[in-house]
Amino acid sequence: MRRKVPKSLQTIVITLLVGMFLPKLISLTGVTLVDKVLWKIVLTLSFNVATIIVGVLYSAKLLHGKVEGGKARIAIYFVIIIIFLCTATSVLVFFKEVAKWVLIVIGIVALIFIFAIILNYIFFAKDKKNKFKASQSKSVEIAKQKEKTIQHVEKQITSADQVAKVSKQEQQAQQKLAVAIGSQESSPAVHTIETVEVVQPKLKTIYELWDEKDDSEKCLTVTNNENPDLRWVKIYKPPYGNGKFYGYVMMMNARNTVSGEIFFADEPIWKIYNG
Repeated sequence: MRRKVPKSLQTIVITLLVGMFLPKLISLTGVTLVDKVLWKIVLTLSFNVATIIVGVLYSAKLLHGKVEGGKARIAIYFVIIIIFLCTATSVLVFFKEVAKWVLIVIGIVALIFIFAIILNYIFFAKDKKNKFKASQSKSVEIAKQKEKTIQHVEKQITSADQVAKVSKQEQQAQQKLAVAIGSQESSPAVHTIETVEVVQPKLKTIYELWDEKDDSEKCLTVTNNENPDLRWVKIYKPPYGNGKFYGYVMMMNARNTVSGEIFFADEPIWKIYNG
């Protein structure tokens, strides 16, 4: 069993003085707070190691008496501190170099992470804009197809009216001829043609709606029925120098708006959004 070495008054005074003045005389890192912590750790470890060694020497009967133990502990204590001072410079230089490279690596990783976030946001916003543009293009094409269909139906109705008129004239001519020759003809068949009236809502371009906007309104909020994915478009400023509108677009299933150019502002497909 290792013998416990009692602390002498001389040992306590010496360790106290060394702990007070050595950190002030020798700076390890140049930072006062860091130096105090390092010296506190070094001096405590040195004293504990010296105490353990003296205890081992007592157990091996190489030391006898309190005086010899105290002197040996102080001597070992100073030897450990000297060894630390001889190696501290190299160790600190090593740790400084390692710390420098660690900070560089951390900085590079942080920059890459920030750059990745920025790129992700840019591509996300661009993808949203492209989807909106494609959706708007498809909607405009559908609107044009509807307009062509309506025009085609109107032409068919007009042609049917003309055919009905010609048929009626022919029937009247046949009736007159039958009366003239005294023949009895059956009554002409009555053909009824219903005219389909196509009612379309009054749609306008964003330019027209902006001109009609009251000056007291903060922004113009519009939408269209051609794009089923579109909820609304908010425009706060008149057309820019390039003649284009820019604003905020909210899609049906989106949480956030997408800002950018408002496509097809010159198409008469827009109306005021009423919520």
